[in-house]
Amino acid sequence: MVQPDARNAGARKVDDDAMQKVAPMESEKKPFHETVAEKLIAQLKQGTAHRKTLQVLREDTYEAVHEALR
Repeated sequence: MVQPDARNAGARKVDDDAMQKVAPMESEKKPFHETVAEKLIAQLKQGTAHRKTLQVLREDTYEAVHEALR
């Protein structure tokens, strides 16, 4: 007979809907700088980007944003 772990005795059960979904391994993940660039471009188009954001971007991210805005 398996005894329940005392450390988990007070844990709440989480609904399946609340669980985070895991991306399949075969799906290709975008490079970080491309993801950041896409989000920043959306913010720039909406007028919600912070002015100092462009000052702290990595060079590859800055280039991706600059290229997309041409």
